[in-house]
Amino acid sequence: MNKTLLTMTSSCQHMASRLKLYFPGVVIAVLVALAAQFVAEHYGAPAMLMALLFGITLNFLSEDAPTADGIGFAARSVLRFGVAILGARISVGMLASLGWGMIALLVLGTLVAIMGMVADLVGANRKLLEENILRTRKLEDALWALQAQNGQAADLKETRAKARKNAA
Repeated sequence: MNKTLLTMTSSCQHMASRLKLYFPGVVIAVLVALAAQFVAEHYGAPAMLMALLFGITLNFLSEDAPTADGIGFAARSVLRFGVAILGARISVGMLASLGWGMIALLVLGTLVAIMGMVADLVGANRKLLEENILRTRKLEDALWALQAQNGQAADLKETRAKARKNAA
């Protein structure tokens, strides 16, 4: 019971410290959003454009220590959540109204993006695999040199040559 209470207390303290850290920057982000919406409604400009312009003019606040963490949090987490919410507003009816050609173009673009991500992952994994193969060969060479010093070189040379042929 006491351990659970202690864990809950430390968790609450951690949350409180994170809230104190993020609060100033999140307040700035909320004020930018509200100001952009106000200007957009009163002057007929797109709210996203106004938010972008306000964000550019207040960019220096993201470098300042009190607001940097909160603005970074808003730019990462809150913005991603907003994009997901906007994406959820796209319905099947909206897609159907675009026509088959546009739907095919959207599907093709999505597939190309997914294939690009997979290619990046495969390329990164291949590079990692090549690095691991090089490390393994260096370790084999070091082991072979140690065993050669102990007089076991003749048998190991043949075994090593067979292993490398099988690996290739």
